[in-house]
Amino acid sequence: MWHIVNRSPFKTGCTWCHNKYGEEEWIVVVKGTFDITNDGLVVSKFQEEVVAAPCYLNEDPEQGLLYDTDFVLNKVATDILLHGHAYSPDGKPTRFCEVALCVEDSIAKRLHVHGDRQFTFWGKSKAVPFTKMPITYERTWGRKDQSIEKSERQRWDTINPIGSGYAKKRRALRGTSVPNIEYKSKKILQAGFPLPAGFGPIPCDWAPRRYWGGTYDTQWEQNRMPILPSDFDDRFYQCAPQDQQVEGFVNGGEKVELYNLTPNGYLQFNLPGYSLNFKTSFTNGDEILHQANINSVIIESDYSRIMTVWHTHIRCHGRINKIESTIVEIEK
Repeated sequence: MWHIVNRSPFKTGCTWCHNKYGEEEWIVVVKGTFDITNDGLVVSKFQEEVVAAPCYLNEDPEQGLLYDTDFVLNKVATDILLHGHAYSPDGKPTRFCEVALCVEDSIAKRLHVHGDRQFTFWGKSKAVPFTKMPITYERTWGRKDQSIEKSERQRWDTINPIGSGYAKKRRALRGTSVPNIEYKSKKILQAGFPLPAGFGPIPCDWAPRRYWGGTYDTQWEQNRMPILPSDFDDRFYQCAPQDQQVEGFVNGGEKVELYNLTPNGYLQFNLPGYSLNFKTSFTNGDEILHQANINSVIIESDYSRIMTVWHTHIRCHGRINKIESTIVEIEK
């Protein structure tokens, strides 16, 4: 009962959960790891496992999120994510460069990357030249006042609580680091602070993602607990920044272009074009044929590889304990 017959070269995982109506749903996840070569993508000899729980840098939730769980119920778009560094053009030290992540006609995201700077009495110091700069949320705009030691008095905004560049009093910024990463268009939040800029995943307790999680109040406790609140929105499952979500999902085969995110300056490849078929069998002999969406694409440009996460789910309320197995195979 509840096992996968995997006829693909990729890793698989399965689980079940209740949707917000209390109905049981069966979830199957397939994760494929591919090496980026001069001849295109090839299936990697080492396949990464399906991620069951969020993984943080150095296993510290107060640092950046590396990988979100693959076991979500229902995404409404494909999350395109990237972990990596900005590289100076031609490998020559530079004080500034622009990086870009483009996916076919769906995504064209450009960020400005500066060398290390400090806030001064008059403004900002001159940037230190760099050849390689990590693109992380610690190095972009965030709203945590590091000048106040007592945590109960600190002020921050959950849009990016691990960032820098904010203090209750402007003079407290003097001598602290200016964020290295910012949007090309210098998007500004309503509060007057720059919008955090990055390519990585957003934790579920950061805004605005957390607001899609619904309302957990007395009414929920009395009328719905332990199932999800009635105002829960499936957009809560999306972990990519809004401008890295492809509505309606990618199909596979889309062209991806990276600018100044690899030592060579430019990298182009196409997303994997595999189609997967699923057949779930029940103990009474019933069978359901179903297919998957591409929930996530994770690009690790420093390692010249990507991971693609296919996801499928079927509603089987009252029959979850009658599921025997799901066969996973590549469509030929």
